[in-house]
Amino acid sequence: KKLRKQTPLISITLPIYNAGLFLRQTLQSIQAQSYKNFEVVAVDDGSSDNSLAIFSEFAKKDHRFKIVKNKKNLGVGAAANRTIFLSKGKYICRMDADDIMLPNRLKKQLAFLQKNPDYIAVGGQCIRIDENGVKTGMKVFPTDDKTIRSMVFQASPMQHPTIMVNTKKLPNNFPWFRTDLKIGEDNDLYYKLMKYGRMANLDEPVIYYREYLQNLTLTSAKKTFWYIWKSRIIAVTKYGYIPDFSSMINVLAQTILVLLLPEKILYPLHLKTRKLFFRSSYVG
Repeated sequence: KKLRKQTPLISITLPIYNAGLFLRQTLQSIQAQSYKNFEVVAVDDGSSDNSLAIFSEFAKKDHRFKIVKNKKNLGVGAAANRTIFLSKGKYICRMDADDIMLPNRLKKQLAFLQKNPDYIAVGGQCIRIDENGVKTGMKVFPTDDKTIRSMVFQASPMQHPTIMVNTKKLPNNFPWFRTDLKIGEDNDLYYKLMKYGRMANLDEPVIYYREYLQNLTLTSAKKTFWYIWKSRIIAVTKYGYIPDFSSMINVLAQTILVLLLPEKILYPLHLKTRKLFFRSSYVG
């Protein structure tokens, strides 16, 4: 019992959709973790490429790797919910199928949550890489709970595939991901988690975060913005989140720019304003 408490099972949840180009490297980075008591719970969300075959190769050799398949693509929210439903660990570690874990990620995040039982979730910093795995810079996030709570209304205060959640602090019927948000389901989750504990990011990188042209955030900036707008409305009207005055002014300015400016310059502009207002930035 003492050993189980010291080395609890961590469930790594992994929604997969047409990730065959990067998936093998992702799974290898999980196997290379210094912390070994984990399970990988994956849902193939109707992939049309070789994603299922690649994961099945790992599952045949490593009993910690488990996968189920959706007959058709249901979206990341539905797939992520299914991974959590199938998970057995009290600590849920989110991962994307095209990113790479640094070797000590699980060990360091678990240690943080065990040392700080008033925290519900912890994320971390990101090293940016392109589709070829070449480092392009850093993506930096605030580390303290106060800044994260303030920033969430204006911009994402955590990188979703970096978070680890202590589910022991959550009710059994906790509503994880909204399926009506194709984008912004991560921010919606943060609003809900904040009710049950404090939030933090480690001050060091925990993943290599892959950016490439097929990434929806990069190609559909306006669509992304309006989905996040919807998540803000839900947070205020359903979750009781109250943004501060500066956050409301910032969001108003964002809205005007999105309405007036061409899409191709919105994402670069977002990165610049993120650095200016939040001391949270892309560093090239």
